[in-house]
Amino acid sequence: MPTEESIRSAILQSASENSTLLIKLSSTVEAPSILQAHETHVTHLRSTLAEQESTLKHLEITIDTKFKLHQKYRNSTTRRLFYRATHMLAKFEAKAMQEEQEYFTALASKSRAEERRNVLQKDLDEAVKAQVPLEKAANEHGQAHARIDVLYEQLFAGPTPGFPGEDKRETRFYTARSKNEEVKAKITKARRAIRLMKMAAKNVESAGRFVRQARSEVNNSIIFFDEAVYSLTLANEHVYYALSNTGKAEAVLEPLDEELKEQKKRAIAALHQAKIDVETLSSRTKILAAIEMVQPKLDDATAKLNEFIEMTKAREKGGLEEIKNTARQLEDSRQELQEIRQQIFEEVAGFGEAAPPYTECCDRADGFCVLPEYHEDEGDGPQMGDNYESQGSRQGRDEPSEGSQYQLREVSPQNKVFTSKDVELLA
Repeated sequence: MPTEESIRSAILQSASENSTLLIKLSSTVEAPSILQAHETHVTHLRSTLAEQESTLKHLEITIDTKFKLHQKYRNSTTRRLFYRATHMLAKFEAKAMQEEQEYFTALASKSRAEERRNVLQKDLDEAVKAQVPLEKAANEHGQAHARIDVLYEQLFAGPTPGFPGEDKRETRFYTARSKNEEVKAKITKARRAIRLMKMAAKNVESAGRFVRQARSEVNNSIIFFDEAVYSLTLANEHVYYALSNTGKAEAVLEPLDEELKEQKKRAIAALHQAKIDVETLSSRTKILAAIEMVQPKLDDATAKLNEFIEMTKAREKGGLEEIKNTARQLEDSRQELQEIRQQIFEEVAGFGEAAPPYTECCDRADGFCVLPEYHEDEGDGPQMGDNYESQGSRQGRDEPSEGSQYQLREVSPQNKVFTSKDVELLA
């Protein structure tokens, strides 16, 4: 554990670096906000220029149309003779003059549009060029923040003998950071679970398609019903995939509160009810009876999964609201900690070595709301968006025809563990 003497010695050794960094922060304090405003200006210029380009293209099309009409009246000797013969030459001349005026008006509009386009392009080029030094200053400001953060952590992280106020604020900061990370984890877990449960619902949807396919196949068969039984086997497999993905969602969400536990049990129970005992399907009557029985159970399983998803989404929404508060608390505690650490430098090194007082300029609360990237969980069964339908005739339950878009997996899903406890209770 460091002593007060060693800490004071380290502060004196770092006083020059601290002073340099604080001066850099003070000199570039306005750079981030100026850059942000400038970027907004550049974005507006790009948008306005794109609109002007679109207007110019529209005018070019209009001019082409007007020019053709103008030519039609200017160069058509036959039409002129016809109007003269019918004593309507004055009307012809008026129409020709109108088309000519409209053509030249369109040309003038195009000229003005081109001029405005050129002005906008010039303004954009100048703005992009002016952005370079602003970015440099903003980067220097950010780098100074990062360097002083590292410096202060190296000097003050952990117990700081002789400076109890720093320890108190540091504890408050670490506590706020821990709460913020917990909320982030809560939101991330909810999103991972929602994705897995949506996959489970997609598995059930696929099972329903295979059940409907089995109905069509049994109705089209006279004696042999292997294709229908095979389709129901595929439906069963997708139900097992749904069970597996629901179990994975449960593991992601652990620990579950009582409300989620009950909804999870209802969803898993509904999925178990949606299984079909294909070994007993030996006749058309039994197959049709099984199909009629399982369809409403699949619908019920889908409803239960959707309820599970909505409950989890509510927890995600609650986390998103909570993280704003934890981020604000974390930023406030960070600024308080930064302030007392600067004061320690002034106390130990004196104003001859420390920089003039510096007030924290950059609020980081929004950054503390950003969620970390995470690896998306791999679900069982075909992924969402895949084509689940099998094509072509099948030669038997275990031999899909060549060209089929769906193949049974080599490892039977019945051998997998789907949830922590429910398979044993509900199987």
